[in-house]
Amino acid sequence: MIQHLMVYSTCYAKGMLILPIAANAIKRISFKHVCSCRRQSACAERKQRASSTTQSALNVKLPCLTASSRLCLATTAFKGFITFAALALHEHPESRAQLQARLHAEGGNEYAEWFAQEVRRFYPFFPFVVAHVRKDFIWNDYHFEQGTRVLLDLYGTNHDTRLWDNPNRFWPERFQNQPVTPFNLIPQGGGDYSIHHRCAGEWITLALMKSALKMLVNGMHFSVPEQNLHFSLTQFPPLPQSRFIIREVKRTTAAVPGTV
Repeated sequence: MIQHLMVYSTCYAKGMLILPIAANAIKRISFKHVCSCRRQSACAERKQRASSTTQSALNVKLPCLTASSRLCLATTAFKGFITFAALALHEHPESRAQLQARLHAEGGNEYAEWFAQEVRRFYPFFPFVVAHVRKDFIWNDYHFEQGTRVLLDLYGTNHDTRLWDNPNRFWPERFQNQPVTPFNLIPQGGGDYSIHHRCAGEWITLALMKSALKMLVNGMHFSVPEQNLHFSLTQFPPLPQSRFIIREVKRTTAAVPGTV
């Protein structure tokens, strides 16, 4: 018998990560949703419903999807990026092997950050952010008038050949020598979040992604069935058509450095 657990987005009706788990592999499942204050009650209802159907069969703890209630944040970014992080591990086995080797050898925190940053740079999350010009100014010989609506191209900037070498290649090692500034890596907005158009929760997203990567690589074994992993840049949110489905999930018993 296969039990299915759907981890839902706080902002969209469709789930982003689907975990079909063999009932004979794990006894019961426990999980919490990272959710916004506006959706806490709905998330609690989903948790109760999922728990009632899987309580006797499954036991997987997903710390990468757990957060303190003090951090009641909208987590659209994290839920999208965690799906793409899992996809990146599947599509780029050489980078996964490098991450796993680093985790076993030294805890892998540095490489986990490179990998997470590359996921945020390489995969689409949000096409652009919108703002209005507060006062007239000239930039690159173009006159921006007060009140004009302007768009900041996030995905385009993250794939600009003037900023990134071979931007269409997934390569976490680029961050070993590539300095990250508020104006070159802008998956969640640009500039300083305190005064510019940038997400203030970006660093929480990055920390959660690193924790999730460690769990996916060291915390469990799973298989990836055939599915539609295509995503379109004309869709919003731009997620794989099937989201990301994994099967035959088993918890890893060996403790290694960097495991969450």
